[in-house]
Amino acid sequence: MGKAARARALHDLHRSAVLLQIEGRYADQEVLVRGWYRRGPAPVIELRDITAADGTTSKSHQWVAAYVFSALLTVGGILAVVLTSAK
Repeated sequence: MGKAARARALHDLHRSAVLLQIEGRYADQEVLVRGWYRRGPAPVIELRDITAADGTTSKSHQWVAAYVFSALLTVGGILAVVLTSAK
C-alpha cells in the first residue's frame, strides 16, 4: 500500500476515533457508518458519513477532494498530450 493510501486510512481512522470518543456525540448510541472497505495489499477504510440514532450527522468531504483532484489530473494530462502533439 502506498504512502497516500496509508495516510488516508490513518486519517479516516483518526477522524472516526475523534468523532466517536473525544467529541462524545456518538457515545452510547447506535450509528450508521457509510463508506468503503477497499482490499489491496493492505485494507483501506474510507468513511463518507456517520449518522447517529438521534439524527446527528458528520460528513467527510475527502472523497469529493479526491474526485476533483483526479479530474484536474485528467484534464492536465489531456492538455499536455494536445499541446505536445500540436508542434
